[in-house]
Amino acid sequence: MVIKTAQSLIEEFVRAVRPPQDCAIVLTELVPSPRFDFNWLASAGHMSAAVMVRYDSALLELKRQNPRINWDGVTDLDSEGVSRRIARYSSEVK
Repeated sequence: MVIKTAQSLIEEFVRAVRPPQDCAIVLTELVPSPRFDFNWLASAGHMSAAVMVRYDSALLELKRQNPRINWDGVTDLDSEGVSRRIARYSSEVK
């Protein structure tokens, strides 16, 4: 199984969701634990109900296919300076 990079996963996520121009999708690195096997968490700002349906659908599918992603090359940290994070607006993804 090929492990996707955080960069490729967030771009796929943004293409699937098509969030409003002013709404970024953010992935934050997590440390997997025995009860939580994922190494990433997704979040986004305010979106309409129709966009939230796309967001929820894409999130479920991406989590199913990619419980862990490769964080190499991601250097931005969250507001607490602890976990790596990557954010993209729809205008930044082709």
